[in-house]
Amino acid sequence: MIHFGGSSAKKSGLLDKVIRALDEEKIAHVEFGGVQPNPELSLVREGIALCQKENVDFIDISCYIL
Repeated sequence: MIHFGGSSAKKSGLLDKVIRALDEEKIAHVEFGGVQPNPELSLVREGIALCQKENVDFIDISCYIL
């Protein structure tokens, strides 16, 4: 799962780079935007439901400085 915030990940090109790298290695992935500090429980449940639906078995949380 690629979990990211708003539009900055897209505007900076970082999201495209991550997706391209995963695709090149043939690593299946799903996107889930909307990272928030102290998210509402409904957003957490939405993420859980997506993980279950897509059989997500790994979530990598990384920070990048451009």
